[in-house]
Amino acid sequence: MDREIFVQNIKMYCLLKGVKPTVACIESGIGQDTLTNLVKRDTVPSVAKVQMLAQYLGCTVSDLLGERSADMGPGKIITYADRNGESKRTKKLSDAQYAALVKIIESLPEETDEL
Repeated sequence: MDREIFVQNIKMYCLLKGVKPTVACIESGIGQDTLTNLVKRDTVPSVAKVQMLAQYLGCTVSDLLGERSADMGPGKIITYADRNGESKRTKKLSDAQYAALVKIIESLPEETDEL
């Protein structure tokens, strides 16, 4: 299990659901310390806990673990730049990551001179 990908995916699915990761851990029944232990103590949650969290977040265990099957396709590709408009980068996103990105973009205020 790649802990970093797992944690990033938990945060992404929490964003899609509109809850904080700590709240998701508590409400899913896996315990509020599970995420902290995963990050700070290098522990691995049980399969049952990962299943409970996935069910709560409305995704699969494979989604949380960052697994991709061969038939999932290449994903959506985006190109972006840093704040100065330089250093364009390209990144391949899963459908869930793309949906999270769209949700974030749609929540931004309309463009103003203040931004």
